[in-house]
Amino acid sequence: MSRGVASILLEVSTVYTVFVATYILLVVPAPTPIQKVLYSHASMTALALVGAAIGGGPLSRYGVALRGVGRRVALCMGFAAAILVARISVAMAVSFLSASRTSFTELSASYVTWLLIDLVLLTALPEELFYRGYVQTRIFDALTLRGWGARRAWIASAAIAGTIFGVSHVLNYVEPSLRLSLGQGAALTIAGSTIVGFLLGIIRARSGCIWCPAIFHGLLNVSYTLVERSVSGAAAVISLVVGPLLMVPALRALRRPGYVQR
Repeated sequence: MSRGVASILLEVSTVYTVFVATYILLVVPAPTPIQKVLYSHASMTALALVGAAIGGGPLSRYGVALRGVGRRVALCMGFAAAILVARISVAMAVSFLSASRTSFTELSASYVTWLLIDLVLLTALPEELFYRGYVQTRIFDALTLRGWGARRAWIASAAIAGTIFGVSHVLNYVEPSLRLSLGQGAALTIAGSTIVGFLLGIIRARSGCIWCPAIFHGLLNVSYTLVERSVSGAAAVISLVVGPLLMVPALRALRRPGYVQR
């Protein structure tokens, strides 16, 4: 292993370890959900920027690009909105066919607005900056230093960053006593997050920015919360599976790799 590759892996490991330590020390004991969100994602944002500064290069290398991504962002907004509508429509249709109750009509506009702010701006954007912007880009750098071609490197870096993203959901199950309490569905949550993380990584690679995966990530979170709150049973399960499946057409639409290499 070359010194360059080793230094990148050490850098990413150190930044991630600092994040985990910060999460355990500040986020886990935080008394309210909003404080947990703010502490967690403020630390993610800060560490991603510090890591990018250590890694070097313009922020556009890490997906914080504003020029030349407008059409791709608009395309992703359309696909993500379609997934949101499709998930809710499938949930309502399955609930109707199974004669089970739904409560979508009981959701207030203020609640949905807050969900968009919370799950897109306060959650998805910082997470995409950290995992797909910083972690994935630095893994991509390490693989290309090893002689990997760009296409192979960004697929592998998306898989690795997606796995780190999925496994990181274990932190959600750490109690204030620091006991790990893996409840029902924890394994499914971690596995599902890993798969979605990989797909978001491919979107980041093909779009050349973090805005596109952040849009998908945020609206997937919104649709998940709305469905989980409003339906139950088979309707919820079938609806939630629809989201990742409908990301595939977006991957095909974003055909040209968008990574900015050194």
